[in-house]
Amino acid sequence: MRPRFPMALAFAASAALQLALFAQPVTAGAPNGGPAGLIDCLGKTQVRPAAVVLTCADANMSVRHLSWTGWGASFAAALGEMSVNSCTPNCAAGTFHTFKVVLIARGAERCGNVLAYNALTFAFLGRSPFPATSDWTLHPTITYRCR
Repeated sequence: MRPRFPMALAFAASAALQLALFAQPVTAGAPNGGPAGLIDCLGKTQVRPAAVVLTCADANMSVRHLSWTGWGASFAAALGEMSVNSCTPNCAAGTFHTFKVVLIARGAERCGNVLAYNALTFAFLGRSPFPATSDWTLHPTITYRCR
């Protein structure tokens, strides 16, 4: 049987391999000149956040229990748990389900005096809550801007 989401799994495996081979932990201040923070959905900068809300308008998608590696390099990766609202029968009455996920922070934007990652890409480790044709499956990257 073929994997349901081979692109996402390949991306997650590639990111994990690159981190294992090349990434070196750096301090939150990113003395190497790389990003020191992550822009969140509110446009605020967070340093190595333990949790990130992906959809600020309704908080129907968030990631928590994040364990980061490679922080301050050209990209950083984290393992965590994504909570996704089923929105069945509607989002107000939906149930949240949890899925293991790899989160990749990349890109850079100056936010005040801090250089911060501005894009998050996620890949599920195992089952995805989204159909193969959903926007979240086809385009699992979110870009945030400093405010």
